Amino acid sequence: MITKITKMLVCVLALILMVGFSNGTEAASSPKPIELRVASFLPEMDHQNVTSRKIFTEIEKQTGGKVRFVYYYAETLVKAKEAYEATAKGRCDIFIGIVPAYTPGRFPLTSLVDLAPNIPYGEDASIAFWEFFNKFLKDEFKDIKILATFVQVPQHIHARAPVKTFSDIKGKQIRIYGAGKEMVEAWGGTPVFVSIPETYLSLQRGVVDGMLGPFNQMKPNKMSEVTSHHTIVGCLASPFLVGMNISKFKELPPDVQKALDQMGESASRQYGKSWDEDEFANIEFLKKEGGHQFIILPPGDLAQWRKKAESINDKYLADLESKGVPAKKIYAEKMKIWNKYLSKEKPWAQILKK
Repeated sequence: MITKITKMLVCVLALILMVGFSNGTEAASSPKPIELRVASFLPEMDHQNVTSRKIFTEIEKQTGGKVRFVYYYAETLVKAKEAYEATAKGRCDIFIGIVPAYTPGRFPLTSLVDLAPNIPYGEDASIAFWEFFNKFLKDEFKDIKILATFVQVPQHIHARAPVKTFSDIKGKQIRIYGAGKEMVEAWGGTPVFVSIPETYLSLQRGVVDGMLGPFNQMKPNKMSEVTSHHTIVGCLASPFLVGMNISKFKELPPDVQKALDQMGESASRQYGKSWDEDEFANIEFLKKEGGHQFIILPPGDLAQWRKKAESINDKYLADLESKGVPAKKIYAEKMKIWNKYLSKEKPWAQILKK
């Protein structure tokens, strides 16, 4: 009897040891995922970050959990103006929404994307930019790995007082960046460079009278609290890039590299589409919030605003040419791509109808 019990105990003990050994082996063969730090200058729930999480969650699945993306929002890891340099030096592994216009002069050919005329829809513009980037702009971003590109929806004037005519904007301090400087000057306003994270306080304190920007800034960045008059001009649509530290990219397993390499066109389209969807969502937010005036200019007046916006192009290109940049040739190539998408004007009267 004792011998049988002893044998049974030995068998149970052996089974326990085998299960433990098996679990240990399995754990040892399942390394921790590689963590990639993803930085953004925008709030967590901004549409760019929401879209990024969808894209990168899919890559986590595609690679069987080999990588895990860890997010740092609202400039907690990297400031907006430092995005390119910080990505190149490895202060973050990936940055969402590098804004070339935040570092004037550094990306001269990319700055041509800002110039009017602007593609009305973000999705179309982002696909156009992805094509333009791959054909002509890669050399401007040699220090980092570009994963995707996108373009915002064209911008409008959001102000503390109505802007309906050029006399209304004359002498007014308007928040801008990039080519917005020359556009606002052409309209008669006074451009002031301010990054988005600094714009709220600038408007609240009266440092600036208004801002040139998309409707997307109204809810997530609380610009609706400091602007109440929105003039539809649809001029200036800036490019953004999703960049990655090159060394970090090269350290990744081949299948992870492949997944990141292949996200470009699809991700660019998704980011662009999110601009379109978020613009409409922010307009609906303003309608429900109340207290906002939407100013739709008569067609002839709008044409004059856009004509003045385009009037800066010749001098802008000439200034770049004087610095040895083949701006005229590349701008002509840009327009070959842009012309595929310029005919679809947004039906603002319908969009803003209450």
